[in-house]
Amino acid sequence: MKQQTKMAEKTIGEIAQIVESQNHLFDIEFKINRLLLDSRQFSSASGVLFFALRGNNHNGHQYIPELYKKGIRNFVVEVLPQQKEKDSNYLVVPNSLAALQKLARAVRQQSKAQIVGITGSNGKTIVKEWLSQILQKQFSVCRSPKSYNSQIGVPLSVWELEEHNEIGVFEAGISQPGEMLLLEEILKPEIGIFTNIGTAHDVNFNNHQQKIEEKLKLFAKSKKLVYQKGESLLGKEIEAFANANNVELLSWSFSDSSADLFVINKQVEPKKARFIGVYKGSEVEVTIPFTDDASMENTLHCWRLALELGMDNEVLKLAFSELQPVEMRLEMKSGSNGNLIINDVYNSDLESLRIALHYLENQGRNRKKILILSDMFQSGLPLEKLNRRVEEMINRFELDQVITIGEGLMTSKLSLRAPLDLYPSTKDFLGHIFKYRFRDSAILLKGARSFKFEEISAKLESKSHETVLNIHFDRMVH
Repeated sequence: MKQQTKMAEKTIGEIAQIVESQNHLFDIEFKINRLLLDSRQFSSASGVLFFALRGNNHNGHQYIPELYKKGIRNFVVEVLPQQKEKDSNYLVVPNSLAALQKLARAVRQQSKAQIVGITGSNGKTIVKEWLSQILQKQFSVCRSPKSYNSQIGVPLSVWELEEHNEIGVFEAGISQPGEMLLLEEILKPEIGIFTNIGTAHDVNFNNHQQKIEEKLKLFAKSKKLVYQKGESLLGKEIEAFANANNVELLSWSFSDSSADLFVINKQVEPKKARFIGVYKGSEVEVTIPFTDDASMENTLHCWRLALELGMDNEVLKLAFSELQPVEMRLEMKSGSNGNLIINDVYNSDLESLRIALHYLENQGRNRKKILILSDMFQSGLPLEKLNRRVEEMINRFELDQVITIGEGLMTSKLSLRAPLDLYPSTKDFLGHIFKYRFRDSAILLKGARSFKFEEISAKLESKSHETVLNIHFDRMVH
């Protein structure tokens, strides 16, 4: 079976050609699969390329000697260090950030994935996360981690595209005019979503119209654009933009029956909201476990795009009913014995595993890094193919221990670089948890909800004890 690889795994020689650098190369065939921009996020030197970025209050060049001592041998710099090491690769460029963006553009151009770009003042991250949860029911999806939507965050997100990805979902945010053109050159989304317009970063724009026009530049070469149809300034600006740029509009509305997806009935109950809509002459329906106005708006953006991609109605019903709050993901707590517990037990899919492992890598830093992983149920892949992909993904990261829970992983014969223990159930693991004696470690709990990893978390978390003072007034009077 052909092993699936990262689009962005390249030799330092290939990267040198892409960023058009002046080269001081020691090993032109050195393979790069990870990018590092912040020395504080160092976890391992394996396959790392460090970009020395300059900012108003920092200069990445000053950390090169420290990173060299930690084992990193590949650097993108604007100026060679005074002490140039003979066993290191240096790519000298006029601007390190521009080189990072140029590298991301090359990765994007090589990808066959259909890219969805999301912008707006609010809701970008939630729409991106929910879209990913929904689309993963039918497609192989790559999404930007957390709120990676800046001049730095977008290229880092695009670097994670893989050969097998069918759809990439990325958010793009700007704080001043001129920034979106750079992000458009990287993402070039075929489909766009404009969530809404608000007051964020108002101080840097003349008015809302200018801010809308700047954000719309993300979709200058897009084929389709999802938006809420209506008489608002945003709706009118989007329609004028689409008409001028030959962009097909994918509309939805609660009030305008001419929208592609028109909600004819909205039923709000204490813990859920149900929508019945008309799409292409047929009734469609979804229910979400949220009732606030923002969640309803975010839902319709996701629903309209999912319908456009031809997803089955029954699949959509299930996907929307299972939507999880974004803030519930990647919860971090203090554990006993100096441990750090990263709890991500709401999604069980390859893309969320990748993002969680990145988070473990960044937060764990110099701690021992431990992954406790359950079987996955949301990949849509045959078990053997799924487990090979899990194996390949885990091996990208420097882990000190991997523990798997579930019959599927027990029979997978994973070949990992890290020590591996396998258990058929959470109950069985908890019966043996005493033998591990975790201390000063970063522990990632990544499991499907049915495995009840909250029981593992409860065992590992620091215990807080309440002191209770009982006062018997009758006795005091007596």
